[in-house]
Amino acid sequence: MRATLPLACALAISWAVAAQARDDTKGTADPPKQEATSATKLAWNPFAQARAGEWETLLVTSHTNAPNSDEQSLDTWKVASVAQDKVTTTRETRAAKMETKKQSDETCPPKEITVGDFLHLFTHDPVTGVKVEEEKKKVAGKELACTKISCSWRRTKSVGPGMTVFFSANKLTVWISKDVRGPGIVAYSLETKLGQGATLFADAEVAGFGNAEKAEWGKKTNDIVLEGETPEPGSDDPKDK
Repeated sequence: MRATLPLACALAISWAVAAQARDDTKGTADPPKQEATSATKLAWNPFAQARAGEWETLLVTSHTNAPNSDEQSLDTWKVASVAQDKVTTTRETRAAKMETKKQSDETCPPKEITVGDFLHLFTHDPVTGVKVEEEKKKVAGKELACTKISCSWRRTKSVGPGMTVFFSANKLTVWISKDVRGPGIVAYSLETKLGQGATLFADAEVAGFGNAEKAEWGKKTNDIVLEGETPEPGSDDPKDK
C-alpha cells in the first residue's frame, strides 16, 4: 500500500483527533520492564472508558514455513455491551473471499484488569513467560506509546481419561495503547508450532477503529479489500493509495 502525501497527512490528523476523544492520562515516566504472571495487574485498563459500539479491525498477514503460503485476513473486536461489573466483547474474522465468522465472546472487568484477564481475548490456556513493558510502536507512520505484553502457552487435547496429546505451542506479543478504541490493540505477533515441523506465523496491525458505523481512524471493516478480493464498484481500494 503506497500512501500519497495527502493521505499520510490525513492519517496523522485523524490520529490526533482520535487521541483527543479519549481519556488519555499518561504518566511522566515509563515504568521499568517487569517480570510478571497472569495475575499481574496492568497499569491501565483498555476497557475503563469502553462504550458499546466501539470497534477496531486489524489487518493480519500470516504464513507457514512452507513457500507461497502468505494470506491476509481481518481480525475485528467489538464492544457488545458495557455493564457496571463487566465489558462484553465479540471477535470476528474474515479471510479473502470468505464470509465473516464469529470467533468468541469474552468479558473483561471495567476497572482493574490483570494480564490474564486481557489475554483471554487470545487464549484461556495457562500462560508462562509473561513480560510487561512500555514501548513505542509505529503504525501507519504514527508512533504510539504502548504497553507490550509477551507470553507463551501450550495447547493440548484430551484423548481420554487422564490422557492428553500435544496440539500447539504458541508465542504471543501484543501491543496495546490508550489511543486505540475497543481493546486498544495496536499490533500483535503470534507464532504457533503445530508439530511435525509445521509453524504458523501471524502479524497484525490496526487498520481502523471507531464507534458504530463511524471510523475515527483508518477504514471500516467492510471497506478493506484483502489480497485476492475484487473491490466492489465505488469502493476505496487501499492498493490504489
